[in-house]
Amino acid sequence: SLFVSALLEVYSYVVLRYKLFRLKSNALIINSLILNLSKVFVGFYYPNVYALIVVTFFSVITHVAIIKYLMRSEIDNFDFKLSFTFTRRYKNLPLFRAPQTCVAALNQASPVFLLASMFDLKSSGYFVLCRTVMLVPVTLIAKSVNDALMPDIAEMVRRGDQVLGLIVKTTALLAA
Repeated sequence: SLFVSALLEVYSYVVLRYKLFRLKSNALIINSLILNLSKVFVGFYYPNVYALIVVTFFSVITHVAIIKYLMRSEIDNFDFKLSFTFTRRYKNLPLFRAPQTCVAALNQASPVFLLASMFDLKSSGYFVLCRTVMLVPVTLIAKSVNDALMPDIAEMVRRGDQVLGLIVKTTALLAA
């Protein structure tokens, strides 16, 4: 699971580096449809927690496969045998982001575990549902701005330009 998640991070970084935003959004939409339909069907026929965990694990694998398939048609002469070269080349990305992602996931999951242990599963389920619905707009805006600005900021840093002006201007536009 950790290897596949790292591979997904690398592919997402490559997609953003080539500024293939449409490819990334198409992959997210297709993966979301597959994941949620799988959750519904598996949950209907085999209502078990382990089944949902397996479906979620396979959704990461399908997300990597979808990005790989869509990249094949978008990027000419892209050799997928270099996937491991990409993984080695950008190994700092998953290596340094993994602890941060793990702590953030633990931070997000701890109230759910606390509610589930102190109350019933129904209460924790409502909490998760409400939190998800309330965070959708914030997550959508933050992820979109991050995906759109990160390649530009990385390119500016590589050239030695000042990035503070772009960050301040973007923050001011989002605050308005």
